[in-house]
Amino acid sequence: MKKMIVVTVIIVLGASIAISLVGCSGTPISEDDAWQRLQEGITNSLKAELFYWKDFTNDSGSNPAFEKKYLERIINVYGIVEESKTDVWTPVKNVNGEIDSFTIFVRENTQNSSNLYETIMIKRLHVGQSKPNNGDSKSYIFRETLTTDIADSSREYNRTKEELDVYSYYNSEEFAQYKLDVMLKEIIRLKKEDLIYDFKNGSKKGGAKSNGVVTTLTFKVSESYTNAYKEEFGEPSRFDGSDWVVLEITANRIAQILVVERQDSTNPLLRTETEPYKLNITYLGPKIRMPKYDKNEWWDDTLA
Repeated sequence: MKKMIVVTVIIVLGASIAISLVGCSGTPISEDDAWQRLQEGITNSLKAELFYWKDFTNDSGSNPAFEKKYLERIINVYGIVEESKTDVWTPVKNVNGEIDSFTIFVRENTQNSSNLYETIMIKRLHVGQSKPNNGDSKSYIFRETLTTDIADSSREYNRTKEELDVYSYYNSEEFAQYKLDVMLKEIIRLKKEDLIYDFKNGSKKGGAKSNGVVTTLTFKVSESYTNAYKEEFGEPSRFDGSDWVVLEITANRIAQILVVERQDSTNPLLRTETEPYKLNITYLGPKIRMPKYDKNEWWDDTLA
């Protein structure tokens, strides 16, 4: 009998964090090996039916794509999973091929320009099976969107709810921007020659290393790539202006993309590193708690 997992589980990220805490230790691997692992990581990530990602964009660097932008996004595509011999976590599905307890959570936060220490929720939604106090469960989407200026201390939100199948939302144009093929778009577009490992910037050196289930690639992105990206899409690449990129592959899936810029100074002691963009991905996030659709004040502030 397979063991059902119904509690909150975050997989593989712990290994990645552990590696990060002890530094970039590990066994060096060849560029060919690194490229193969990257391609396998991309393929496996794009196959994932369940995923949880969090990214953070800020204007601390020189890339004009991030100018005047402070945005944190959290996306959780959740379902009940089971253990198997072929994959650590496999979604439990019914006879129709639907994932058990399939739910989606979206949250976007920004920063108050008048108070840099205040983070403000600007959008939040839940979609999935909502259980009423009495009666049958129905699939609903609950939305909460900020309608006043983020600098306004008396903020107001528009809250709506409507019946909507979770798969309909998952396959909608609105949700398409949050899927992993979009989040990994630039990694997918990179060619092998665009990854430049032979560099040294201060104490940072390029290279590829393996440590257990974690592979860490530290590289510069070629100027030919960023130029071609801007010409094709009319906007800068996320890698434009970066001094290096750190990419982690954990358990054969993409786990982290970190874009780094080095802020130079005439005083070596004052040189700093900024992170204009950071993306973390796991493949099973926390359980999503849906509001009850028959409540007048349906939103519960204790929800994620």
